[in-house]
Amino acid sequence: MSGRLMAAEELAERLGVSPSTIVGWAKAGVIPEIRPSPRIGRFDYEDVVMVLKQQGQEAQDDGGH
Repeated sequence: MSGRLMAAEELAERLGVSPSTIVGWAKAGVIPEIRPSPRIGRFDYEDVVMVLKQQGQEAQDDGGH
């Protein structure tokens, strides 16, 4: 883990996908998810992008915004 954690909505905005896509990827084990509690999922942007690139997924970087 290299950066601050973000919610699915924020990660979705950064990647240019819907929050439901993020949740689906996390449930399917496509992207790493950190669960600080059973009802809360958080994501490390850099870790997610690295995994998506390794899997050949297209991840859209907005330049750190």
